[in-house]
Order: sequence, then C-alpha cells, then structure tokens
Amino acid sequence: MNSMQSAENQSTRKNRTHTGLARLFFHEFLRSCAAPFISVAILAFIAFLYSGLVIVTGTSLPSHVGADTALDGAVALMLSGLGVTYTFSGLLFGIPALLFTLVDIAIWVWMDRLFIRTHSSRQRLSLPLRVTCVCVSLAVWIAGWFLITDSASSSLSWNSIDVLLHSFLLGIIAIAIQYASTLQSHIRQWAQELGGEHLVRGLVIAVHLVQLTVIVLLSLSTVALIWLFCSRFSSVMNIVYALGMSDGLQSVAAVLLVILSIAWLPNLQIAVLGWMSGGVFTIGQAGSVSLTSVTTHALPLFPIFGIIPQPLHSPALRTLLMILPGLCAGIVALIVLMRHVSIHDSIAATAVESLYSFISASIAVALVLWIWMMVSIGSLGTGKLVTVGLSFSQSFAPLLRPILLGYVIAGVLIVGSQAIIRYVRGHKQAKFKKSAVVEKRERTEKHEQATN
Repeated sequence: MNSMQSAENQSTRKNRTHTGLARLFFHEFLRSCAAPFISVAILAFIAFLYSGLVIVTGTSLPSHVGADTALDGAVALMLSGLGVTYTFSGLLFGIPALLFTLVDIAIWVWMDRLFIRTHSSRQRLSLPLRVTCVCVSLAVWIAGWFLITDSASSSLSWNSIDVLLHSFLLGIIAIAIQYASTLQSHIRQWAQELGGEHLVRGLVIAVHLVQLTVIVLLSLSTVALIWLFCSRFSSVMNIVYALGMSDGLQSVAAVLLVILSIAWLPNLQIAVLGWMSGGVFTIGQAGSVSLTSVTTHALPLFPIFGIIPQPLHSPALRTLLMILPGLCAGIVALIVLMRHVSIHDSIAATAVESLYSFISASIAVALVLWIWMMVSIGSLGTGKLVTVGLSFSQSFAPLLRPILLGYVIAGVLIVGSQAIIRYVRGHKQAKFKKSAVVEKRERTEKHEQATN
C-alpha cells in the first residue's frame, strides 16, 4: 500500500515538473517572438518620429509629401544603423550610423530583460530548448527588419541580401550580450581550471580595465569633438545655410544629411581619437586630415565636414594631444590595480596577476579599437568619395601604442611601489627587532652586573 502511494506521489511530482517546464518553454517561446518584434517596431517608430521632426521643423514640404519623406528617412536611418549601403536621391550612403546601431542592440537587450522572468528560470530549460528559443528570436528579428525596410518607396534602393546578413550579425551580437552572464561563468570556470585563482583575478581586473578605458576614451573624444565643433562652428553653419536650412530644406537628401550627422557621432569619436593620436583621416580622393597637414579638394556639402580642423603648428599642442590617450589609459590602469591589489599580496602574485590582466586587456582593447575603426569606415556620396574614415594602416598603431605603453608603465609602477613598500617595511621591522635584541642584551648585562 505504501509502495503504491509513493509511486503515485512520484508520478504526480513528475507530471507537475513536466507541466512546469512546458509552461516555462511556452513563456520563453512567446518572449523569443515578442521581444525582437517589439524592438524592431520601437526602432521604426523612433526613426520615423526623428525623421518627421527634422522635416517638420526644417522644411516647407506639403504634408502628404512630408509623410512619405519621413518614412523614407526613417527606413534610410534604419539601413544606416544596420550598415547597409544604399542610394537615396542619387547619393550613395555606406557609412554605418553607429549611434543608431547601438540603439538597435540596446533596445532588444532591454526588451529581453523586460520580458524574462528570472535568469534561473531560463537555465531550467534544456540546451536544445534554449537553442530553439534563440533561433526563433533571431528569425523574428531578421524578419522584422526585412518587413520594415521593404516598406520604403522607390527613391531608396539597396541590396536585400545585405539587410538579411547585417541584421543576422547584429542579432548575434545582441544575443551574446543577453547571455553575457552565462558566458562569463563559463569563462571563469575555464580560467580557474587553466590558470587557477591568479588567472581568474587577472581576467576580472582586465574586464574592469577595458570597461574604464573605453569609457575614458569616449569621454576624451567627446570633449575633443565639442572643442572642434565650437572652434569650427562658423564653417558648420555655412554648410547648413548652403543646404537651405535658413529658408527651409527643399531636398530630401539634405534632410538625411542632417539626421546622419548626429547618428554618425560614434564614427566621429573614433575619427577624432585617431586624429589626436597622429593618425590620418581620409575622405576618399577628396583629401586627408592629420595633425600636421590638411588637404581637401572641393568637398561636398556634408555638415560633418565643417568640423575639419586646421593643421596644428604648435609642437607642444601636438605632443599633448598624442600622449593624452596613453596618459588616460595609464591613470585608469593605476586606479584599477590599486583597487584590486593589496599590499599584503606577494610581489610575485601581483606581478602575475598584472601580467595576466594587461595581456588580456591589451588584446581586448586592440580588438575593440579595430572593430570600432573598421565599422566606422564606409562610402559616402559618389565619385571621389569612395572611402571615408580613418586610414587603418596609418591610424591603428599610433592609437594603440600609447595605450599599451600606459598599461606597462602603470604595471611597473604598481609592482615597483609594492616592492619598495615591502622593502621599507621589512627594513623597519628588522631594525626594530635588532634594537629590541640589543636592548634585551643590555638589560641582561646590567642585571648580571648588579647581581655580581
């Protein structure tokens, strides 16, 4: 009787478990469909609203024409966010709008976290079911992009295969961010098995170092970009007036130029960083820009070209700009190491962890700068503006070299200062022990003399 009752209880628990997993899979399946679809819809609404506001405030187009123009501008902005090359009113646009690309990824990640119940509930699903949900989510994301971009008029033309491929790559990046905690736990476990606790601590330091380095470089480039914009404000306004902003824009392409000038902000940031480090920014066959020389030949009326600076004739100012990225990276490395390294740790442990962290951080920073630099390059306009962006061969090494040098100097300072402090403390302790021994010996001798 007891065996039958226990069997029934076990069967009931098993059925409840299967039912709970089925409900969980159903919830995850719905989330996999809803999150990417709503994300693409939000992106389309933001792009349409932004394009419409620019048209309403800056043009005198009729309402029915303005609505079609806003739709085309929104689709063009979304294509630029994907990095898809397209033609609009006879102009070629192939430079990815990285600001909108980041917005694309951020919205999907935010929607995924908004829909999901808890991270542990996702882990209860088996690996095949989780892979199925990921594939469904990626398919809905790609389908949403394809349907939205297919609604544009004939004034826009692009390759649909590029939309499918680029949306797939963007979806893979977003999914990797969504599962970042899972990937992090696997990497930590792998590092623990491979190199022990020192490698794990080194990777933790490297993650914090890379994050702070990227934030500092972004802040530095933003300040430099604001400085360039303020110093070249009159040139930018001359281009804006030439486009007809003062009397109302009459060209749809001019509207898109104004929109993309803001959406290209991350592209401008890496360009400014490369320029500060002594790199070369090329504008196809129309010219090149560096710290020492600026060569331009009849540039088209793009607002972003208005901030092109004049050559810096002051060697001191050029040197200051070139060492700023490395100086900031060194200060960041010092701060991170001081937070994670204790004076009580051995010098060998500190040296090993610093070596692990600097090698990992150097590879990660080099990879981030390489990807950032490569995706910011593209085609713009027609004819001589074939490639616009930093020259990789002339800009990557000058930008990366001072950052790595700053890391090395910071590591040497930390390990050296720790060795000096430990030496001074050891010397003081030895001196104190020696004086204590001498004092004890003197007391003993005095006591023996008094006894005798």
